[in-house]
Amino acid sequence: MQDSSQYSKSDNLRLRRFLYATVSGYTHLVANVLYVLASVPLALHFLQKREFGLWAVVTQLGGYLQLVDIGMSASLSRHLVDHKDNRHTGEYGGIIRTGGLVLLAQGFLVLLGGVVLVLCGTRYLHIDSDLESAFKVVMFWQCAIIAADFPARLFFHILLANQRLDVVNWSQIASFFLSFVTLWFCLANGVGVFSVVWANLANWLLAVTISGAACLKFNLLPSGIEWGRATWAKFKELFKFGKDVFWIALGNQMISASQAIIVTRILGLSSAATWSVCTRSYTLANQVVWRPFDSSTSALSEMVARSENDRLEHRFQGLVTLTVSFSVVAAAIFALCNQPFVFLWTHGRVGWSRENDVLLAIWLVVSAVVHCLSSLPLMLKQIRFMRYIYFIEGAAFLGIGTLAASRYGFAGMLTTSIFCSMIFSCSYCIWRTLREFDLNLTEFFLRWLGPSAKVFAVLALVSPFLYLASESLSAKLQFLIYSVAIGTIGTSCVLTFGLGRDLRKELLTRGLGAVSRCFKTIFRVCVRFRRCG
Repeated sequence: MQDSSQYSKSDNLRLRRFLYATVSGYTHLVANVLYVLASVPLALHFLQKREFGLWAVVTQLGGYLQLVDIGMSASLSRHLVDHKDNRHTGEYGGIIRTGGLVLLAQGFLVLLGGVVLVLCGTRYLHIDSDLESAFKVVMFWQCAIIAADFPARLFFHILLANQRLDVVNWSQIASFFLSFVTLWFCLANGVGVFSVVWANLANWLLAVTISGAACLKFNLLPSGIEWGRATWAKFKELFKFGKDVFWIALGNQMISASQAIIVTRILGLSSAATWSVCTRSYTLANQVVWRPFDSSTSALSEMVARSENDRLEHRFQGLVTLTVSFSVVAAAIFALCNQPFVFLWTHGRVGWSRENDVLLAIWLVVSAVVHCLSSLPLMLKQIRFMRYIYFIEGAAFLGIGTLAASRYGFAGMLTTSIFCSMIFSCSYCIWRTLREFDLNLTEFFLRWLGPSAKVFAVLALVSPFLYLASESLSAKLQFLIYSVAIGTIGTSCVLTFGLGRDLRKELLTRGLGAVSRCFKTIFRVCVRFRRCG
């Protein structure tokens, strides 16, 4: 455990910005939840279930078009971290210019990919004949928005490299509000499934405007000779790292974003709508669990760039332990609360077997471990064989998962997801972590994951008892009992023994003071905003 006197001014700044990013990140999640809670029933009210399923499929296909990025976005952010401390050399500005040109070209490729999907997608996906025209129009405009977003992402990467993720979060919160108002207005005026296009367009325009203005306000853009030049050497530097990230992104897309497509092809559009609704809270749970770790990636990358190796290991271990313990609590809440929540949310129109929720809860914990550990090679810029492991896992999932879904439905596909994750990415990422930090397997499981295992043991005993005791109650009471009981017990377990002794001590000595300063700053900003209004 490092003594508090050893912490530098830069480390305190990192902690403060980490807290800003985390607080704004959770506010963003709350706004996202409110948006989904309001927009899905709104869409189901105005649209047929098949049309809603079409919406879900278009979103999934749009995710595949994001692969045109070929990892350049992650590469751009990571290289900006390396050069942001030395703007005078022109490398920082040169990377921005080079990355901007690459993103512009990629946006054009996305538009071409959208045309291919419009021409060929209906036949492959077995889209109902009366919805073919709607699919083509919505798919094309969704692709056009994604294409325009590629060059606009440059502002996001600059903010991320300078540890200003809080600005991105606040801009997206404002965009949620505008998007919902637009969606409501369009649906109420008979625009139908095309309403999603207008809502997404409004969301994108506001987010880009705010992010661009923030880069100017905080002086994050180079000036004068700091701009440097876009060169072929810089492109090759970005591409060398980006092509490895691409293989990881492709595999992740095959692993986590193929389910809706498999379900649509094997089980039909109605089942795709069920999948979309019943997994919304799972997606949210992942975002909640990953938020603290994701808010720290820029700071961890900065430690790598500045060769702060001991501090990197200390911080990385603490974040892994915190994230996995948090995921265990979230998994228990999800397994118990998802069905009551879906029943209340959709007024009983959508639902599935509880065994699917249990399988998703297991996958949530496995995904938390993989999410954290797989970030280390990216921070170190030493991806190596990890560039292929996700693609191998994704190929195995597509092959086995399609067969499992045709025979066992949702449960077969989810079991395949868990099995593939544990065999491939989870095992490999654990092995890489052991090598990078010179650990043995016993030390990793006892010191890094041991606190999380204690939380799991307690909740594994409590959760079945709660379920059996409240099985006959109404969905509303079940949701209330499960969320309050597991939330209270789980939080107590995490704070008591789920963080590890060193992390718990540091949070008590440094974290509370930093949180207090963080909320004081937010309060002052709110007061100034109110006075200006």
